[in-house]
Amino acid sequence: MSALIYAMMQTYAVRENRLQQVTLNDFKRLMLKNIWKYFRLMLAIMFGFVLIALFMSLLAAFVSSWTLAVTIPLFLLFCLACIPLLMLVPTYIFERDITFTGAFKKAWKLGFATLGGMLGLIIVLFFLTYVIQTISTIPYYLLFFIGNIMSTLSESTMNQSVIYKFSIYLLGLIQAYGTYIASSIGIIGLAFQYFHAREKVEGVTIESNISNFSNM
Repeated sequence: MSALIYAMMQTYAVRENRLQQVTLNDFKRLMLKNIWKYFRLMLAIMFGFVLIALFMSLLAAFVSSWTLAVTIPLFLLFCLACIPLLMLVPTYIFERDITFTGAFKKAWKLGFATLGGMLGLIIVLFFLTYVIQTISTIPYYLLFFIGNIMSTLSESTMNQSVIYKFSIYLLGLIQAYGTYIASSIGIIGLAFQYFHAREKVEGVTIESNISNFSNM
């Protein structure tokens, strides 16, 4: 999804008609390139997390129980340091010919310079995506729960009827759609925060309304 959305945003920035009458062939190359970059990025992040977790586990297990007084604050600092690094994905994808090390340094620079905005963005996106996912999920699980209760309490064949199965299918589609919409909002919000950070730190103007993104 990140590769697809960012490829469409890149296409939007260069096409004269933006995304009007756009087809997959118009951004297929960008999407495949983004997928490959995202895959490499995720492998590097997973490897880094494994190394850090292994180091902290060994430190806590083999030195002494007193090392918890060190490892716990280090872990909290590490979690705090991960907030600016949320910029890593859009930085690595949107920047042309940038290395992973260069993307890491630039993401840290942009994220740290707009740390307050990043925290606010995370809070807003969390509640927004939570509300969307909850609204789209409740009807599906409610109907599923009612069907199970009716089948348990009696010999009802409610959960075997065509209407019930079709309703479950339809609500399942709505649930999946809500999940994708919620995920898209987070991806797009992070991209706009990256553009805003670049304008604030480097003075690079992407779009005129991005300068006011922190106030949105």
